[in-house]
Amino acid sequence: MPASDIVESQWVAERRGLERFHTEQPPYSLLIRAIEREVLPVAQRYGMGTLVWGHFAQGLLTGRVRTEQHNDLHRATLLQASQRHPSPRRR
Repeated sequence: MPASDIVESQWVAERRGLERFHTEQPPYSLLIRAIEREVLPVAQRYGMGTLVWGHFAQGLLTGRVRTEQHNDLHRATLLQASQRHPSPRRR
């Protein structure tokens, strides 16, 4: 979730008297570090925790991927592409 959506959800919860989100679950690894710029500072500002997933970058950091060997990295490729180009927000 983009940091701007986290901020908006916190504001909406406060305005409507609802329970705020307490955690965010973003992908995070040595290869996927986009959350460091905005998501982690926003989570800290609102006292939220983070439960990161994909810390081995969908197997890329485990040694599963070898040069000159065919691997099914379709899922990891899609994940990385989604981090670079998030889908447009719905209104």
